[in-house]
Amino acid sequence: MRKLLSLITLAVGGIILVNSCGDKKEYVLQGQFGQEYNDKPVLLISMSSGDTLCVDTIKDGSFTIVGDATVADLAQVRIGGAAAGTVVLEPGTINFTPESIGGTPLNDIMNQYNTRYVAMMQELMTIQGDSVLSDSTKRVQIDEVSLAFENYTDSIMFANIDNPVGASFLITKAYEMPLEDLERDMNQYPSLKAYAKLNKIVAQKQLAQETGVGKPYKDFEVTYDGKTTKLSDYMEPGHFTLVDFWASWCGPCRQEIPVIKEIKEEWGSKGLDVVGVAVWDEPQNTINAIDQLGIDWPVMIDAQTIPTDIYGILGIPCIILINPEGIIVSRDLGGEELKAIVAKTMSEAAK
Repeated sequence: MRKLLSLITLAVGGIILVNSCGDKKEYVLQGQFGQEYNDKPVLLISMSSGDTLCVDTIKDGSFTIVGDATVADLAQVRIGGAAAGTVVLEPGTINFTPESIGGTPLNDIMNQYNTRYVAMMQELMTIQGDSVLSDSTKRVQIDEVSLAFENYTDSIMFANIDNPVGASFLITKAYEMPLEDLERDMNQYPSLKAYAKLNKIVAQKQLAQETGVGKPYKDFEVTYDGKTTKLSDYMEPGHFTLVDFWASWCGPCRQEIPVIKEIKEEWGSKGLDVVGVAVWDEPQNTINAIDQLGIDWPVMIDAQTIPTDIYGILGIPCIILINPEGIIVSRDLGGEELKAIVAKTMSEAAK
């Protein structure tokens, strides 16, 4: 389900708010929205080139972007600095409301997919709320519905793999695909190589392999408040180091903090150090979260994309265990799995 929901979020695109920019006439992106969105900046970013196609400000709850659609493109709309959705820029008038997208062939496909998704979610909620069904039966039925929708998603993706609809689906699916499978699909469908976002994901996954289990850790430095520190500054000779890449806004990151506290309490006096690295976050928000969550280990603040680019991190939390020789022992584990690998590693090292 996590994979399924993450795919839907980006592929469908959510809310799109548009404004006026440019003098091309091939596509017209129109939207009607509430006044609460007024004065927020709007960016339209090409997912093939990575270029910003339009920068403007929302006014009067009604928005229009006009531009060149000689070649259909996939674009992300960002509102107030946050991703708001994905749209196919193709000839014609594209209509947006908070509930739907349509008016052109490829965007109509996206809208039909969204409708199927809503129906699927309603079916899942019905199953979950059925007081007659046993928990085991619910799990079976939920898995069946989820699998059927994933198969439907794949059918839409591959039927449109040579156009922006298929690319949008693959971009989101790519985050959880093995690198070999992603490279295979991109080699099989060369048009996908035109999308900067897919190329970026491939590059990040390659970096993740270079910093995977059994590979040496990579040092980096971060400057905050006039002071520059390196990850290695927090690594005591002869100690293991647990590195938590996180952000204050990240729910799963916050859920791992109690786990890390348990690990530190059990192993902190036995040769394990913990260091946090705040990425993709505002420094003050990080500082507030450190206080709110009771984090009592050092945190490198305002690291932004420096370590995530080095380690090929596509999602957080990303927790890495490094041994005294600087070799990565585990990566991307959390919860009970993280506690287990730390206990196993530390116990074996003590023998």
